[in-house]
Amino acid sequence: MYIYCIYKERTAQTDSNLVSSLLQQLLQRRDSIPDSIYASYRKHTKRGTRPTLDEWTDLLETEIQTYWKRIYIVIDALDECDEETRVSLLKKVRGLPKSNLLVTSRPNYAIRMEFRDSPSVEIRAIEDDLIKYIEGRIAHKEPRLKFHITGDPALLDEIERVVVTEAQGM
Repeated sequence: MYIYCIYKERTAQTDSNLVSSLLQQLLQRRDSIPDSIYASYRKHTKRGTRPTLDEWTDLLETEIQTYWKRIYIVIDALDECDEETRVSLLKKVRGLPKSNLLVTSRPNYAIRMEFRDSPSVEIRAIEDDLIKYIEGRIAHKEPRLKFHITGDPALLDEIERVVVTEAQGM
């Protein structure tokens, strides 16, 4: 299961929506929907409400405990979530039974402190790798861009310079 945090979608990426997304991903692997999910759906449809974060978490925990031996959760770009959502989400996800968690993030002191007792690996983009990727992408997957570069070879240098600069090691 995965969550990909996007800065531009901070208002939609609430802790409740992210936990419900994890539940949805598990349910999509099943042949049928459990009665507890139907009961929650009927209750909230009747009231015109949505489940709370605790309700989503309880449903997710029940699903995991009942039907899964182990789950793996990947949260990519955790630094893109606002702090309140991040703290609440991690509290809920870390409490899930039978789960392993992998988190990616740009350097962020608060996140580093949250995971200070966990193994970590720093990954940085190397300029030569970025240039090879750009050149390969243009040569094999971007025919229109390749056409423009053929007409103006300096354009490739400009693209590489801008991408490498903007990547800032990412």
